[in-house]
Amino acid sequence: MKKLVLILLIGCPFSSSRANDILANGDFSQGVAHWKGDAKSLSTDPDLMDPAARNDTTPSLAGILIPMQSRWAKISQVFNTKETALDFTITYKTSSDVAFSDASAFPVTKTLQSLIGIPFQNSSETIAPKSWLVILMDPASRTATYIPFQPTLGSRDPQTATGSIPKLVAHEEKTFYIAFPPGQGTVTLLKVMLTPTQSTMEKSPNSDTSPIQRAENSLQ
Repeated sequence: MKKLVLILLIGCPFSSSRANDILANGDFSQGVAHWKGDAKSLSTDPDLMDPAARNDTTPSLAGILIPMQSRWAKISQVFNTKETALDFTITYKTSSDVAFSDASAFPVTKTLQSLIGIPFQNSSETIAPKSWLVILMDPASRTATYIPFQPTLGSRDPQTATGSIPKLVAHEEKTFYIAFPPGQGTVTLLKVMLTPTQSTMEKSPNSDTSPIQRAENSLQ
């Protein structure tokens, strides 16, 4: 029986200055091109803009918008890279009325099954309430890496989530996901970057990397 490894990483507050972004249309200058899922383009659907921003003198139509739903909402992109470790930086804004479900912690097994479509055996691991996820599926190594983040709700200022995903198989197809729990309101993604991981010497001396936690499940 094949083994699928689920790797839980805690978000790391360092930023990558690399220009060699691996994802296509990570600045969303082409709307939702190259991305699949629940996102909509503000340039083509300006009525979806945060109501609180419509009174701005020059409202921004940059980025793509993800309406919260009664289920997990997601976007994804398939890519291929020679790199075996990647850094990501996601810049986003939440609408003034955004709210995530107050439901108890989400079970990892059920949540990842619904988002990725791969059958996992039961696991006791859970995802904290009001957390959104970055997920990287690497079929060649049979790993799904997931990193939870909790946004500052009620703020219209841009927020940034960063982290690093190690131990990938080079030159194999992978899928990068961003997923938000059930709720209301919208999240606007302004920019998503996925770049080769910086070496320890290249990282900022002020960076604070958090410990990595891993959980293993069997693929049914």
